[in-house]
Amino acid sequence: MIELHGDMNQVARNNSMKLFRKANNCILIATDLASRGIDVQDIDYVTNFEAPNEKEKYVHRVGRTARANKEGVAMTLCDQKDKLILDR
Repeated sequence: MIELHGDMNQVARNNSMKLFRKANNCILIATDLASRGIDVQDIDYVTNFEAPNEKEKYVHRVGRTARANKEGVAMTLCDQKDKLILDR
């Protein structure tokens, strides 16, 4: 498992991304920090632990998969409160 979050310094974030890009069958656990500005090819699955509070954030999160005419799967685990956000 590789982590990426805002409490890491930039060197640690860069190292995590290098490890993630090199790994096969790897899982990256990340905060919204990873929803923008990372460029990783061939991400097959994105799972959201909870729904983001803004549609734009959702689009950026799930946009990590299915890039360049490739297929991918995005899933969001949510409760009733999150469903209300997604229905907006």
